[in-house]
Amino acid sequence: MNWLDIVLAIPLLWFTYKGFRHGFIIELASLAALVLGVFVALHFSFYAGDFLRENFEIADNYLYIISFAITFIIVALVVYLVGKIIHKFVNIIALGFLNRLAGGIFGLLKTALILSVILYFINGFDEGSNILKAEVKEKSHLYEPIESIVPMIIPRIDLDKIGLPDKEDLQLPEVV
Repeated sequence: MNWLDIVLAIPLLWFTYKGFRHGFIIELASLAALVLGVFVALHFSFYAGDFLRENFEIADNYLYIISFAITFIIVALVVYLVGKIIHKFVNIIALGFLNRLAGGIFGLLKTALILSVILYFINGFDEGSNILKAEVKEKSHLYEPIESIVPMIIPRIDLDKIGLPDKEDLQLPEVV
């Protein structure tokens, strides 16, 4: 075990614990709130923008950012609150321990995915192994299993079906 294992193990253990403490329903609702919030904000924040433009005096170069943020926050809150309601029902029907156990597993997997994304980008920028030395990677017990997650998932994702807009489709404000 080396320093890289410790750096990877700390968030894995912490978010496994958090997932166990919160339960699967809340962990899933948190992730769904984030994903749906971004998706809905990307595709429908223009409604909030139209409302803001008609009712408030907001400079156009800030309008997109503000309408995106408002849409994201509203969607994320609604999804999270629905998750809290479902969580209460799950606890009432005595599935609390199973919910917590599944939450711990989900927290572990979610954190492993996030760490894999971070390692993926570090490896992309660190061609000369200046940040993470090859020797450190080889001696690490956690590096290879975690690092291999993103390269395994990316080829299976059809980005066209997700419906993310192109950079040209986003009306980002000009920085002056």
